[in-house]
Amino acid sequence: MHAVLGRAVIACVAAACVWGCVGRTSLGRGEADGGDRSAADPVGGGGDAGGGGDGSGGDAGGDVNGDPSSADTDLPPPVELLDAEAQPGATSAELSMRSNRTGVVYVRVRDAAWPGATPAALRAAVQAGLPDANDRALASPAVVADLATVEAVTGLAEATAHWVYLVPEAAGGELGALVTELSFTTAARMPIEIFTSTSQPGIETYVYVYLPEAYYTSGDSFPLLVFLHGWGEKTSADGGADVGLVLVHGVPKLIAQGNDYPFIAVSPQCNDLHWDCWNWTVALTDELVEESASRYRVDRRRVYVTGLSTGGGGAYNYAKAHPTKVAAILPISTIPVATGTIANLAGIPVWDFHCADDTMQPATNSTSVLTALQDAITLAGAGPSPLYTEYPAGYALCLGGSRHNAWATTYDQTSAPYPTTIWFDGSLTPTPTDIYVWLLQQAKP
Repeated sequence: MHAVLGRAVIACVAAACVWGCVGRTSLGRGEADGGDRSAADPVGGGGDAGGGGDGSGGDAGGDVNGDPSSADTDLPPPVELLDAEAQPGATSAELSMRSNRTGVVYVRVRDAAWPGATPAALRAAVQAGLPDANDRALASPAVVADLATVEAVTGLAEATAHWVYLVPEAAGGELGALVTELSFTTAARMPIEIFTSTSQPGIETYVYVYLPEAYYTSGDSFPLLVFLHGWGEKTSADGGADVGLVLVHGVPKLIAQGNDYPFIAVSPQCNDLHWDCWNWTVALTDELVEESASRYRVDRRRVYVTGLSTGGGGAYNYAKAHPTKVAAILPISTIPVATGTIANLAGIPVWDFHCADDTMQPATNSTSVLTALQDAITLAGAGPSPLYTEYPAGYALCLGGSRHNAWATTYDQTSAPYPTTIWFDGSLTPTPTDIYVWLLQQAKP
């Protein structure tokens, strides 16, 4: 059997099944031909059905007279898996299994099929430490009869077919007669999705979408982080040919490098044939938020917007236009931001970053908007004071000849705990030291 991007059902393979229909599951039924029980029964004691011509000398496994009705009914049933499932993510899978008897289940996870797998070979391979290059190690999980056991397998390759082989062993050492095989394909960690505009019918936006591993195995909702790139990563063509530019900086770059986060991340590419990419058209950002919430299990109380350069301005612009939808923003090296409606941000946590000696987009872009925001907060008499981190002039991790790049060190946190961070109202309250922890602490009522 094969399953793609879903729960894998099971098949029974490579066994001498002599008890008829061994390998029953709630999902499928394993079948194997009958055989000589004395040769195939791992328990042994199959009995000699021969004996004398009158049958009185034959041992049928019951009383000495061979009366089947008096067979020993205290013998446990042959050990078998009652059911097994695999729920794959992108780099992991959750295995659930249930046996009819207490013991262990030997599990071998592979990147390649294992034709002719047998119970004895599977047990030996697991006990030997899974030396094959195609294997993913998993300790044999202990099982309790008729109770589901769940195990996690990590380190899987994304968007790749995998096979799982399982055989149960009862507490007394009796090995199951059938090997159960599951197969599944892991998801891509950050696939490109196409979002079609609702305000401009037919216009498509190409978006990198990242789902955390826990998304695949739980029914929970997750925070949403919208990442808005800078001017250099926009496109001027339809079709997504250069969407890979989005991976050059920021959160999508870090995810592509293998970093994992506990939130959904959507990273669109702005197309300046259809949108104002300098200011990140608010309608586009809002469509991204709403479409993400429609497609994925988004916790609407925890929607965050971050961006660099023009994307930093885009974060401000979206939060001003839709303050009820945003739990926090994290702009970096922002372009100038209009402050006419800045009071809309008075209830939204803001953490802004800039390099003091940025010659392309000066740090006054940040300090001007934050001053206006703090004035609005003071006037309203309520609202969290914004945070501001300004990397000092000459700071080695402000990159580029123009010193415009404050985002690399911010997103990968090489400058944490950010000793130059201040509350803009002058508060001496300790400042946060981790941007992702800080973001995830923010939530709408």
